[in-house]
Parts: sequence; structure tokens; C-alpha cells
Amino acid sequence: MKTRNLLLFLLCIVGIVCCQAKGPSKIYVSSTTGSDKNSGKSQEAPLKTIACAITKGNDIYLKCGDIFYENIQLRGKRLSSYGTGVSPILSGYKRIAKPKWKKAGKNIWKIRLSDNLFTGFDTKGFSLLNNVGCIHEYDKDLVHGRKVERKNELKSNWDFWQTSDYDSRSVNAHSFDELYLYSKTNPNQLKLEFSVGVIGAILSDATMENIKIQGFGCHGIVSQSNTTIRNCRIDAVGGMTYIGTNKFVCYGNGIEYWVDVHPVENCLMERCHISRTYDAGMTIQGSATSKLTPKNILIQNNLITECCQGWEDFLNNGKQYVNCRLKNNVFANCGNTTGFGYPESRFVFCNVLGHNHDVRNGMIIEGNTFIGGNFYSASPSHGDYQSNIWKDNVFYTTRGHWILSYYTGKSNVIRLPEGKSNKKDLDSSTEKMIRQYRQMTGDKTTKFEIKSEEEIQSLIKSHVSAFGQSQWPIEY
Repeated sequence: MKTRNLLLFLLCIVGIVCCQAKGPSKIYVSSTTGSDKNSGKSQEAPLKTIACAITKGNDIYLKCGDIFYENIQLRGKRLSSYGTGVSPILSGYKRIAKPKWKKAGKNIWKIRLSDNLFTGFDTKGFSLLNNVGCIHEYDKDLVHGRKVERKNELKSNWDFWQTSDYDSRSVNAHSFDELYLYSKTNPNQLKLEFSVGVIGAILSDATMENIKIQGFGCHGIVSQSNTTIRNCRIDAVGGMTYIGTNKFVCYGNGIEYWVDVHPVENCLMERCHISRTYDAGMTIQGSATSKLTPKNILIQNNLITECCQGWEDFLNNGKQYVNCRLKNNVFANCGNTTGFGYPESRFVFCNVLGHNHDVRNGMIIEGNTFIGGNFYSASPSHGDYQSNIWKDNVFYTTRGHWILSYYTGKSNVIRLPEGKSNKKDLDSSTEKMIRQYRQMTGDKTTKFEIKSEEEIQSLIKSHVSAFGQSQWPIEY
């Protein structure tokens, strides 16, 4: 079974019902005060689960302040919020309620994920759903964990291992039953939860607004055609083992527009905040066998923070983008490790990862602000790195960061100079590097601003604050 079909299968076996609803349009849901025996027709008689609500109505409202340990598939529906307070949360965290870590070597601890020790997301006895992406220290809101391929690679704090099986022929019903953790602190003294190995939400002909998604080991949201994602918060997703390949790979994006057996057209994403993703905060990707082309996708006015890549386009089927724009977004502290994620050797972290085979009609990257980290990583096509169409972006960074790198990690290309040279020589060298970057990428307009680390952090703080002040619940 191919990996993505396997994930869709897992999405269904945890209880999601995605048939077309009959009955009243507006349905209210509360995980704290609701019951699936209620009508769901009013805020005074809400349902308890989204899975039940999907079968009863097309406009689904989740109560603010509630946490829903579910993953969902929305087709022809709208999901939003009601009430006051923080946005309702769709959570993939499996929390340790009864810590029973056992010593398994020097600084090595083991826990059985199949034991009855957990609250939160119910994996219903399916070992594959225990394919952990990250470890969350929830009282401190710290995300940890670097998943390793073999048990003997557990060498640094928060390294963890589950299985060396990742080929679909070798993975079995118990492959992910246990987790081994390298920790110099007794983990029984810590408040921990794990992200589970599923997608948070799959959308098609649907709208999602005012929702927070967190703690899913695969992607936060996978979007098909005719979707709107607005005013959502996505945090701490990705990192699970990719099943079905001949080498050890982990993966996971915040929002993924996946161009494969389903077309991806007419999509809008705006005013969302995405943070701490294993792979990209946002991405358009397509399989090599797909004959489909992404069309009319607008991603604008979003904030992306602390993701291993801020934006990734990876359309490797030779197709073109048609009216697809990444416009007026802010990327802050992307291109840096986030406390969980890649081994350092995989490739350089970056704000933008481009891998397209036809730049003539590529992704348009326009009017964005990038602050901190490394800038652009791509693979050379026909001897150059021209994967995107660039218009009037600005990149604030410190000296010593890469402005162009080769995405597989085999080599780095252009790095902003640093050192004790006099200012004139340093400026001249910097200008030479930028000219070389422009020649190799075709990016003639991005403005590069060299700042001190203190100035970078101040810029990040002001942009994050301004974005937060512009957020407001959307009501109907």
C-alpha cells in the first residue's frame, strides 16, 4: 500500500465519517459540555465530537477553549468556532497520564505506547498511529526529539528511536509499540506527550477558520481543490517515519497542497500562523507520476515562524504553476532548527526551498518579508538554480548565513561573508556574492539587508506583535 493511501486509510480507521451530511446546516460541538446524543442544533445542546457533527450538518462550529483529540476530513463543509476565548484546538497529542519509563541503558529510557498509560488522542490499538513525530514538554511548551534510524544512534539529549523498519513490507502490527529516549533526566519527572502519526485535517471544497491544529506527526492540513484556510494556527507538526521507501526518512508539513490523484485548484490561505514544523510551514508538492497542474492558489498575509523551511515548492513532474502566488507573508526565524527535526547532515535549513523543472511558469514569490536564517535552497536545473519567479521581496539576515544552497546537502553555494575585513572590503565582497546569487537564480529584485543579531530579533518581535494585533475571530 502506498504511503499516502496508507495515511488516508489510517485517517478513516480512527473513526472519521466523511459522508455528505443531512439535516440542519449549523451544528455546534463542545468536547467539554457536549454529548453525541444531543441534537447539536444550538449552543445549549452541542454534540461532543466532530466525527458525529460531520454526519449531521455542513456548517460546524467548535466551542472556543475546547480541545478535540480528533483528526478530520472535510468535504463540502465549513469548520469554524463559536463563543469567546482562545480558538478551539484540534490536537494529535497522546499524553502520558501514568509515567512508566523504564531504564534501558545508560541515559536510555523505554516506554510502551501500546500500554494503557495515556490520555488525549486515542490511537485505538493501532501501532502505526503511534509513529511519533515529536515529544512535547507541555508544561513548558517545548518541542523536542530527533528521530534516529537505529537504536545505537541514541547519543544526544532527546534523541528517540522506535523501529528500524520503514519499508512497507517490513513494518508490522507492532513496529511502533515502543519508544526509546536518550535523556540525562529521568523522564518520569517530566510532563510529556507525543504527536501521533496521522494528518490533522484533509480539506476538499471546504473552509476552515479560527481553528488551532497541533501535535500531528504527519501534516497539519492537506488541501485539495476549492478550499479556504483562514485565521488558523498550526504548531508542532511532522517528524514521523515515512513508510514505504527504501531509506530512512521523516517528514511533515504545516499546510500541504498535494498535487497527485486529486487536482489542486482555486485555493486561498490567509492570516494563518504556522510554527515549529519538521519540514515546511507551507508547500505545494506533486508526485513525479501526476499529470495535474496546480492552478489559482493564493497564499497571502500569513506568519511563518521557526520552521525548518518556511516555504517549499516541489513540483517535480515537469508541470507548470498557473497563477500560484506566495504574497505579502512574513517568515521569521525559518531556516533554523526548531528543537526537533532533521539530522544536521540532510540539507541546509532555509526560508525557501524550490525544486521545479519549469521556471517559465513557476511559483510567484512576491512582496514577502524574510527575517533571519538561511535564504534559498534549490537544485540546479540546466546548470542554474532558477525554480521560482521573484518579485520585490526583502531578506533581513546576519553575516555568515547562506543565501543559496544545494538542497540535498551535498554542497553549499553562496554564503554572505563575515570576518575582520574592513567595511569597504566586506561590502564589496557582499555585493559580489549577491550579484552571483542573482545570476544563478534569476532573482533580480530581492533586497538583502544585513543586520546585527539584536536588530534581527527586534524585527522578529515587532512583526510577530503586529501580526497578533491584526488577528480577530471571524463571526457569521
